Amino acid sequence: MAEEKAMFPARETMTVEFMSGRAPGYHPRIVDNVVGFANTEGGDLYLGIERDGTVTGANEDQLDLRRLNIHIAENTIPPVPVKSEVVGDAVPVVKVSVKKCGCIIAVSDSRMLRRLPCEDGMFGNFPIFPIEIMDQLIYQTKAYDCRCMYAGEDITEDAVYCAIVRFLVGYDGAVRKEDFSSILRISGE
Repeated sequence: MAEEKAMFPARETMTVEFMSGRAPGYHPRIVDNVVGFANTEGGDLYLGIERDGTVTGANEDQLDLRRLNIHIAENTIPPVPVKSEVVGDAVPVVKVSVKKCGCIIAVSDSRMLRRLPCEDGMFGNFPIFPIEIMDQLIYQTKAYDCRCMYAGEDITEDAVYCAIVRFLVGYDGAVRKEDFSSILRISGE
């Protein structure tokens, strides 16, 4: 068992997360962690290692890598491709590697998460707030015509809408202004 433990990271970090494999099925936090990694710096999720570093092994569902990858893709928007592999000889652990994405990723229930350190020295997944999403969308679209936002000036909803549409062109067909009504309220209403 000492050799087995030496194969894995000693503790969780910004780019390493451990999850238990004791319960059957897929824990919802699997997808949360994938989204958190994708929206931050990427990382590796180890299924079958407890938070304290004890190697207990992945469950039968988690060991079916094809189904696990499909589960992750079906529950992320846009779908996140991951690399999953079984590591460890005596006790099988699933390592799910996630790359940093160039766009904002959400869980299928629309939550957008990122990985941050907690006060207790551990790490967790926290929401990305609407104004941060808007900043990221403007940055991603290279909407330089909206730079006045950073100078403290108000910008019109139409300018932001146009920036978002340029970003989303070709993704899932038509985009309606109403779809963005909640994040377009950036003037402190």
